[in-house]
Amino acid sequence: MQTIKSARIPLAWSRNPSSLRLRSRVAALGAVSSVSVLFLIPVIGDVAPFLISGFLLTSILSLIGASSRWRTSPWLVLTNLVVSLAFVLIPVFVFAIVRPALENDPSVIGYALSLLAAIMTGYIGDEWLASMQTLKRLSEHGRKMHRTFFGLSPLKKRAREYST
Repeated sequence: MQTIKSARIPLAWSRNPSSLRLRSRVAALGAVSSVSVLFLIPVIGDVAPFLISGFLLTSILSLIGASSRWRTSPWLVLTNLVVSLAFVLIPVFVFAIVRPALENDPSVIGYALSLLAAIMTGYIGDEWLASMQTLKRLSEHGRKMHRTFFGLSPLKKRAREYST
């Protein structure tokens, strides 16, 4: 039977959400998306550097860590998800879909960019879900959640010596 500590993939999963193959897809999508933002500069204006930075930061955060980071570094996975939501998915939705629709000037590149952002966030969301399931299982086994979240080793119980 597979234990949580030695698992290469999360329990009840068929693949590793932190595999380098999946994380490199996120990085590639981020690179393509940051280039496609350049084509939207006439539509979104001054927000373009913000979006490019968000895509590149998400790409970099996706490449950091080992393929077991869903288990060993949940803080990194959560940081990647927050950056992806705050700097990629929401701004792309607002500035590439909502604003052009309100101005009656829809952009195909904006729609494609939103699709790429949603795919990126989906991959990151899978990794986050695996991390949260692992945190829950480990806390049920008596591990301190905050220590596990930051990738710290469990506290060793010290043997108390009583002098008689």
